[in-house]
Amino acid sequence: MAPGDISIAYSQFPAPNDNSYGTNAVGWTGGHSFNNLTGSDKAGFQIIRPNNTIAVSFNIDYISGSTLNSPPSGYRSLGPFGGDGGIVVNSTPALVNNGTQITWDTSFARNLNGPAVWGATPTWPTPTYFMGGVQTICTAGTNSANLLVNSPPVDCSLATDPNCIIQYGAPKGIQYPLAVPNCWTASYNNPEYTTAGGPIPPSALDPAHVDGWNFQDMFFVTFKQAYLTAIGFDFSNYDIADFDPATNTFTCDPNKWCIAPNPTALHNSPAKPCPSVSPSPTPTPTPCVCDLSVTARATSSNKVKITILNNGCADEFITNIALSWPQGTNGNLTKIKNGGSTLWQGPATGSPINFGIPPLTADANKRKIKKGDTEVQEFTFVNNVAPLNNAAYSGSATFQSGCQLNFGLPTP
Repeated sequence: MAPGDISIAYSQFPAPNDNSYGTNAVGWTGGHSFNNLTGSDKAGFQIIRPNNTIAVSFNIDYISGSTLNSPPSGYRSLGPFGGDGGIVVNSTPALVNNGTQITWDTSFARNLNGPAVWGATPTWPTPTYFMGGVQTICTAGTNSANLLVNSPPVDCSLATDPNCIIQYGAPKGIQYPLAVPNCWTASYNNPEYTTAGGPIPPSALDPAHVDGWNFQDMFFVTFKQAYLTAIGFDFSNYDIADFDPATNTFTCDPNKWCIAPNPTALHNSPAKPCPSVSPSPTPTPTPCVCDLSVTARATSSNKVKITILNNGCADEFITNIALSWPQGTNGNLTKIKNGGSTLWQGPATGSPINFGIPPLTADANKRKIKKGDTEVQEFTFVNNVAPLNNAAYSGSATFQSGCQLNFGLPTP
């Protein structure tokens, strides 16, 4: 990406949405069809000025039947210019489909066609499972599927984690396990991520590299530098919004330009609840809503302590921890604990961190916060720490259920 471009990847996997469908849908108690994905799915993006007015707002189409630029499968994302996409508030100058203002794509379009090479006329030089509208692999035999009807078959008995999940870690992220023997052999990189030369550092949850099929329901948008400059965007004074999936709300730093989701535009059909966490090797997801909160924040000599309450209906497992701190005062971080269990221990590292699995321990029991229980997240530094009202602190924990909890630092 050229300097000044800003790229966003938004994922809903495994809930409230994933792109498993047809007879091979995973955990969709009310069913999930190919037509659900082509008929209503979209996600909203917006840029907000420092005075809290909207500079531009639009919805990205997930996938639609289209002959435009000859997508190999006959389906592609039409972005904000067709299908379920649309411009809600246009900018000045107006957002138009010329390939130089924004680019977009979705995981489903890439599964079928391969990642697009963007320009005024996008192309698909390395198709995945279609060529000229004809499926070229896995249309007959064991574990086959017609991708315009069913997603590739999954075998939850192969999962290593609850909810039919395998945690591959970066660069493959987390996925449903494909059934074996597995003829779904296509591989590609999502170019928004650093591993493919993009600007977004992937966490252990993000599929920067895909082998076989990306079951994550993902939207990719890149705002081009020239467009941002034209609408008056201030590259020295902007924020990427923090999104809380538990409440479906976002927050931006005040008095800054902000790139944010539009929660009112998120649409998945039918609705898929967050699955419960079960120790069964072949778990059956049941409706469950995560309910996580920070109940206390404290410091003690060289430690910062964040107490998390799990008031939901299932055990929660930490999969990612992000933290920024006043490096000049605290010095390097040396250890992270969850209750009495060590999640990570040096070598010492500086601010900020964004730890997935690894470097967090692979032992799920050490990353667990039991249903109805609290655990203290303890961060140990080299030096005595700054008070928690220091504005240099910020952080969050992400859980296997897909929920994210901001630590609420600094406190007022």
